[in-house]
Amino acid sequence: MTRRRISLLCLILLTLFAAACSLEAKKKRALEGGNKYFDKGQYKQARLMYMNAIKADPRFGEAHYKLALTNLRLGSYAEAVGNLQRTIEMQPENLDAHSKLADIYLSVYSSNPVKNKIYLSDIRDLSGRMEKRGKGSFEDLRMRGFLAIADGKGEAGLALFREADKKKPDQPVMQLTIARAMLALKQVDEAAAYLQAMIAKDKSFGTPYELLYGIAMSQGKPDEAERMMILRVENNPKDEGSRLRLAAHFFVNQKIPAMEKILSETLSRRAEFPNVFMDVADFYYRIRDYERAAATYLEGAKQDSPRARTYEKRMVEVRVSQNRSTEALELCEKILKDDPKDHEAIAMRASLWLYAGKPDQINTAISELLSVVNKMPENFVLRYNLGRALMAKGDIDAARVQFADALKYRKDYLPARIALAQILVTRGEYAAGMSAANEILQLHPGNQNARLIQAQTFLAQGKFADSKAVLEETLKINPNQKDAKYQLGYVLFKEGKLKEAEAIFQQIYSDSSPDLRGLMGLTEVYTAQGQFDRVLKMLDDAIQKYPKTSNLQVAWGNIAVRAKKYDEGVAMFRRVLVGDPKNFDLHMRVAEGLRQKGDLPQAIEAWKKAGELMPNHIMPLISRAMALDQVNRRSEAAPLYLQVLKAQPDNIVALNNYSFYLAEQGNDLDLALTYAQKAKSKAPADPLIADTLGFIYLKKNLPQNDASIFSELTGKYPKVALFHIRLATAHFQAGEKAKARKVLDDARKNNPTKADQDEIQKLAGKLG
Repeated sequence: MTRRRISLLCLILLTLFAAACSLEAKKKRALEGGNKYFDKGQYKQARLMYMNAIKADPRFGEAHYKLALTNLRLGSYAEAVGNLQRTIEMQPENLDAHSKLADIYLSVYSSNPVKNKIYLSDIRDLSGRMEKRGKGSFEDLRMRGFLAIADGKGEAGLALFREADKKKPDQPVMQLTIARAMLALKQVDEAAAYLQAMIAKDKSFGTPYELLYGIAMSQGKPDEAERMMILRVENNPKDEGSRLRLAAHFFVNQKIPAMEKILSETLSRRAEFPNVFMDVADFYYRIRDYERAAATYLEGAKQDSPRARTYEKRMVEVRVSQNRSTEALELCEKILKDDPKDHEAIAMRASLWLYAGKPDQINTAISELLSVVNKMPENFVLRYNLGRALMAKGDIDAARVQFADALKYRKDYLPARIALAQILVTRGEYAAGMSAANEILQLHPGNQNARLIQAQTFLAQGKFADSKAVLEETLKINPNQKDAKYQLGYVLFKEGKLKEAEAIFQQIYSDSSPDLRGLMGLTEVYTAQGQFDRVLKMLDDAIQKYPKTSNLQVAWGNIAVRAKKYDEGVAMFRRVLVGDPKNFDLHMRVAEGLRQKGDLPQAIEAWKKAGELMPNHIMPLISRAMALDQVNRRSEAAPLYLQVLKAQPDNIVALNNYSFYLAEQGNDLDLALTYAQKAKSKAPADPLIADTLGFIYLKKNLPQNDASIFSELTGKYPKVALFHIRLATAHFQAGEKAKARKVLDDARKNNPTKADQDEIQKLAGKLG
């Protein structure tokens, strides 16, 4: 080899070595930079640095591991799973990576063991690997303990947890796991003693106090439970949360002076508790003491001026809860005047606009929120607020997508979880709704909203006993929970236990802080007994007391219509419309009252006004079209049905009625047949749709198809004269006059209408 070639080879090797050194240095710098950000809690910046390290070396195990830890801190669990899997591939001895991946699988499995059973095999696989590489280690013992519990071997699981505790003593999470395992095995005294020992070692750790509180309450020892909460405050004098927890205990046990005293003391120590006005006001809001909540929010806005806008937004929610929507809207407008891009205020305003029947403004709000979400797609709070705005518009499916997307970015974001669960229940997806509620309770044990969703799910399925059991259990823990009380009253009402329901609704309405839902419940109870005048008198009294609450006037109108006092009911709706002329819902109520009265021409005009306010809303379109049909103005109804079908191609009423119109006109029988067959596929048992299909076959001169349909209809509905007339016509078209005459005689015997009689006479003339 010549000296030149040797020199060239050396140069190439040196270049490659220098590049490798440069790459190695680059990935190490990125890792070190990421670690610095991670240690400061700046996780988004840390994530970028770790990703740069992985770009430099895709098999850099330490960077994958640190990226996993970062994503866990950010709540990006799906990404963390992938990072941990890659870490285990490249660092098979990294027991912590195995353990953290198993923890995620355990969390998913525990949220719904039946649905997520598949994850158990992944957990076993990880546990097996951990046992091979670190048998007897803390992580190995802990994981085998969880698997033993999952297999129903509680004693064995507890023993493994105790061994793990010896390997790495004084780990709070492990100690709580041991205490909970004891409780699951009914070793209540042992668990209590263990928790007391935990408190003796660390007086600041709150969960042992909570578990001991729960044990005392479940044993019917509220005084002992109270002493535990007081001890927690004494041991943690600078912990505001402990004081609020004690206040909650006093409220539940109706010790209001004691509650007021501790809240007052807490408010007086603002120097120690900088968030105290917000927290105490939120507490009042949760217990529905709206006046005190409002006063505390207002004081907080004065004392904590940098966060005044946050207090104002809380005030919006208070005014909405008090049915003072005009004031709530004024507050929203003030907030948005100061900051037009405040997404939370935009969502609130959208909800209030819908209530006021202002869909054009809601569309503006949604457009604004979409613009912000597109710029910050990972902002789960923005997505939640966009979902709220879409809910306000009535676009439930789109709202559902946004709530689900919010949870992709933040799995434990409670407001989105609750909203999604409520949608599932209202959509009749009861199994999914119950599963969603259970998952919330896994993340937030004792969450009242989740318990109420469970009760609502049982109620929607007619499982009254199950619904009552959930509500009664909730009320044992918090006897003053008005949502649970109201729902229990409604369950009793549905069961027909009117006296018991009345007692609950009366209690809610007569409380020191009256809840108008109690009044609404009472109106249902008395209306079910036909006591319409009593209900209207009650509502009159309430309207005098709360003249600005338009809901009461609307309720009065509803009851009047149900009492068949149509003119009075419609007049009340119109009175409310004077102050709120663009309220879509009120125009719909006017139309429905007129329809029930039998004044279809006026009802048609009312539906037209409602449709002008919300041009894409189906209900005013379909209702108006059907009414036009009834008054023989089918040519006006036809374009409305087409408009419905553009928005909802599977709308059965529009498919059926428009196809009948086409057949009657004889314009396009093939299109009419297509629409009618589609309607039939959607509702195969509907006799009116079958009649339309048969009528089209008559028009197309296909008597065999027609006779088959109307033979079945006359068999099922022998007293409907029209079906006999259609069958007779089919026989006539087939040249079977004797059969036609016999069937026509059957039509005469079944109370034909005037129109039916005209058809019978025409056909009889043809038969001779």
